[in-house]
Amino acid sequence: MRRLFLFSALLLVLVGLPVSGKAQDGGMQRIAAVVNDDVITVLDLEARLYMIVVTSQLPDSAELRQRLRPQILQSLIQEKLRLQEAKRLDVTISDAEILDGFSRLEKQNKTPPGSFVKFLQAKGIDLEIAKSQVRGDLAWFQVIARTIEPKVIVGSQEIELELNQLRNNLGRPQNLVAEIFLPVDSPARDGEMSALAQKLEQQIRGGASFQSLARQFSQSPTAALGGDLGWVFKGQLAAELENVLDSLSPSQMSSPVRSLTGYHILLLRDRRVSDQAKLGDIKLTLSQLYLPTDGAAVLTEDKRREIALRASEAKSCPVFDALATEYELSSSGPSGVLAATDLPENVRKVLLSLPENKASPAVPVTGADVIFMVCKREEPNLLPSSEAVAERLKRDRVDILARRKLRELQRAAIIDIRL
Repeated sequence: MRRLFLFSALLLVLVGLPVSGKAQDGGMQRIAAVVNDDVITVLDLEARLYMIVVTSQLPDSAELRQRLRPQILQSLIQEKLRLQEAKRLDVTISDAEILDGFSRLEKQNKTPPGSFVKFLQAKGIDLEIAKSQVRGDLAWFQVIARTIEPKVIVGSQEIELELNQLRNNLGRPQNLVAEIFLPVDSPARDGEMSALAQKLEQQIRGGASFQSLARQFSQSPTAALGGDLGWVFKGQLAAELENVLDSLSPSQMSSPVRSLTGYHILLLRDRRVSDQAKLGDIKLTLSQLYLPTDGAAVLTEDKRREIALRASEAKSCPVFDALATEYELSSSGPSGVLAATDLPENVRKVLLSLPENKASPAVPVTGADVIFMVCKREEPNLLPSSEAVAERLKRDRVDILARRKLRELQRAAIIDIRL
């Protein structure tokens, strides 16, 4: 009890209330919100607020706390909803799992084992407050693992489309990006999220840690990694985000950007152009059908359509090459092994995404149209594995469905906010 009283007294000082029994009973023990049958007290709110201010290295001021309270209260409400759903599904989180969560946080921050608990104790933060937040996160992860992840299937065509896009982007600029994402789940919360995004931007520009604020406030799956999105090619993000990234230099941060789903604060950590030598490591064994568009050997339009149709029906290079002989096409047949960098850009763009043993559309070159077939492709260590691509696509889809589930829980709940 003495420890609780000391912590309550500290929080009363933080919010500028006089430390007295009457203030404690009438102030800190007041109800901030009721979520179905669960109560969130002002003490709960102020304790969580103080922990976030300290762990995020934010300057402690009355104005900042006033700005953050609505968002922190919403986070506590969502935490209650997550825990209630976990209880309904008989999901429980042990103390050992929570301490393991602390350990992962220490590894991410590259700090010694046990340092997180020592830090909280040194700042006068009750360990139960941190445990409560981690318990809510871990319980929700298990809820999602049981109810959503088994239903999300990523098809082979989706994986191949993503790999094709990555192939086409080889040799093009990449951005190393981190983000803080604040979703706008309803028009009524747009102003609140906009104000919070602007406040977070202000704090980061004033010296607060981007990574710490991302961990506490971002609603993206990357939050646990300090907002790190990793290396992304142009075209992988929404157009409005790409346009902002194009205007940034490495180490620069954007102002809040509104997308269809919410507000983003982007940090361009670095920029690079994919090593052209790596593009040269892609080796393609090719065959081709050369269809002249001028000169004495030019083909009629009907003949060109006939050859293109026959080529599209070919399922192997030997069958494809036989068409060169059948139609007496010069400069046609096997072309040997070529590096991707040896091909004209318009040809390379088509062939990098072309599956093996499938005819390409006719590609215009000087004096002819050429139909290609990739007989064999060698691309060592240039692209992520199909499994890695499938995992990322699944993770993105699960995140969208998890946020939808939380919105549904919130709509179905009886929530009484009393502040």
